[in-house]
Amino acid sequence: MPGPLIHLAATAPLSLGYKWLNLLSLFIASIFPDLIAVLISPVLIFVFGLRGEKLNWFFTFFDQSIAGGAIGAAILIGVILLLIKFCPRLSKPFKWKQNYSAKAITISVFLGVALHILLDKLM
Repeated sequence: MPGPLIHLAATAPLSLGYKWLNLLSLFIASIFPDLIAVLISPVLIFVFGLRGEKLNWFFTFFDQSIAGGAIGAAILIGVILLLIKFCPRLSKPFKWKQNYSAKAITISVFLGVALHILLDKLM
């Protein structure tokens, strides 16, 4: 995929379901598989010494596979639920009234990650 902005643009029509989805979770989840690669790659390279094919396998697993997407989504759900519980002010910039239930966040994250993987497979 050309970049994270394409994932955000493709996810934007889903914002019409803002009463049933959590937009913050949806948009973060649509770029999260790419963020995993950016945030974790220095650790994998400098600490664990992964290079070449092993490093490429790690990125492909989280960015383009259903299993990697599910693991990434589970991590993201936990982080978002903790952030919303302990930092409720993070949701203040959004003017729309959104659904902040655990069910809505879980559905939004899995939908965002699934859309990301689908777009990566198509491109």
